[in-house]
Amino acid sequence: MGKIKGVYEWAEKSYNIDIGCPNGCRYCYARSNANRFGYKKWEDWTNWEAREGKELKRWRMPKKIMIPSTHDIHEGNIDRIRIAIMNMINDGCEVLIVTKPRLNCIRKIIDDYSGTGIHSERRKKITFRFTIGSAKPMVLDFWEPNAPDYFERKQALKLAFNNDFNTSVSIEPYLDASVPWLIKEIQEFVTDTIWIGKMNDIEKRVLPFIDLNKIDENTGQSPRSFINIVKINQTDEKVMKLYSRFNHHPKIRWKDSIQEVLKRNGVDINGSKNSMEG
Repeated sequence: MGKIKGVYEWAEKSYNIDIGCPNGCRYCYARSNANRFGYKKWEDWTNWEAREGKELKRWRMPKKIMIPSTHDIHEGNIDRIRIAIMNMINDGCEVLIVTKPRLNCIRKIIDDYSGTGIHSERRKKITFRFTIGSAKPMVLDFWEPNAPDYFERKQALKLAFNNDFNTSVSIEPYLDASVPWLIKEIQEFVTDTIWIGKMNDIEKRVLPFIDLNKIDENTGQSPRSFINIVKINQTDEKVMKLYSRFNHHPKIRWKDSIQEVLKRNGVDINGSKNSMEG
């Protein structure tokens, strides 16, 4: 049996109801794949399209389902996302909601499962996993130009935590050297796990679509500086320092990209807390 990677570290299945995403993240694997396979050009990715009726799917066999994985949750699709989640819950599934959270959208999902009794039981079936790769405005403006800022994401995390939902954070990809600070900031609002992962395939997913000689209009800075920050901070040496510092943290989990570095450096985590957990 091969190594568990990507989505399957987190869930049995992923599910999506759109093509494209307004966030415009420059490292997005789905955006790169869409361009590669010709079903949506890189520059057109932010003009998202609804896959009508996908939210109505019913589930015969209960599973742990991650929603979404190739787009995000936003005001344009939140009502359809809520229907999809409701169907999953009604059919006995566990639901892992992975998003760069927009506070209004998270509040709507929370309101669907507020209260006691059956609402409380359904609430236990949901885990929010919020992606937070940096707290620095300029870094987020470059890599995730249309996504919520750090403060909105942290506010959404606190809201879910205070309403008795299972909460988790994905620091994947981490975008700078602020991982220790981020962990300190968010760990008290996490009931489940904090996942740390590198930015994958920069040469294939990022560099072909960025003019390194053109000043970025969102930040006024050279793209090279942001790319170099990522590369410098995800060298094997830097990853091993992160691992040494947080290996015994009870909530920290290491994504497959980190596990590959650990293996290269002689660290065997098979059978440890980094198995399919979270």
